[in-house]
Amino acid sequence: MNNMDNVSNQNLENSEALDNEERDDETLDNSNSDDGKKKSSAKIETVNLDIAYGDKKVVHGIDLKIKENTVTAFIGPSGCGKSTVLRTLNRMNDYIDIFKHSGSVLLDDKDIYDPSVR
Repeated sequence: MNNMDNVSNQNLENSEALDNEERDDETLDNSNSDDGKKKSSAKIETVNLDIAYGDKKVVHGIDLKIKENTVTAFIGPSGCGKSTVLRTLNRMNDYIDIFKHSGSVLLDDKDIYDPSVR
């Protein structure tokens, strides 16, 4: 077996492990909260998140789930929106007057941008 076969086999094993983890997520996602709504297994989740500064849309349609007690890295080229998404998750964009967003940012299944959260 050559090195490329080893890499291909490792990629297949990694893919199968991810598939199994996704199935585990689906099982966890089927639980319901006290109010009957579907409860997510994610500690932090974004659903169809769009971010804009004024009329300029800078992030489009982000769906993200971050499990509790995990380390998550945002990796990408300069200017792709990594810091913008992170600032949205921790509400640092609240201090930027032209910041707008649509979609949901959930912490423990509660939208952190709900008007009752301040």
